[in-house]
Amino acid sequence: MEEISVLGAKGWLTADKTFPAGFAITKFPADSDGIDIQETQISNAEMGVNGDLITYRTAVAQTLTISVIPGSDEDKNLQILLDRNRAAKGRMYEQDNITLVVTLNNGDTHTFSNGIIMSGELGYSLTSQGKIRTKRYGFMFEQFV
Repeated sequence: MEEISVLGAKGWLTADKTFPAGFAITKFPADSDGIDIQETQISNAEMGVNGDLITYRTAVAQTLTISVIPGSDEDKNLQILLDRNRAAKGRMYEQDNITLVVTLNNGDTHTFSNGIIMSGELGYSLTSQGKIRTKRYGFMFEQFV
């Protein structure tokens, strides 16, 4: 039998300028995937003019999304990270180099490095159920170990 529970899973995110000491991410919501690692296409293929299969690989970034409970310390820190890395007219932005270490309760650890924050929700959205919508933050990383 395989145990696939993620109870106790946690992340540790560092951003070299905004959060050099880092912060824990443990406040994962019940209505969204806490850490959603998107599928990564590692190779491509095409047919030559005479019908030969040609394959090749290209380096690709790893994308993932972190969902947290609205208003949690994690949400507040991710809001700060998103805002400080957001370009806007008349303001400088941080250009943080982000590292995320994800640890599962079975001891498996995944490290994502040389990353940037790509997206997030500035402020709160309201749902038709009468609650604040779960916050999602998108990241892209150069390395995954």
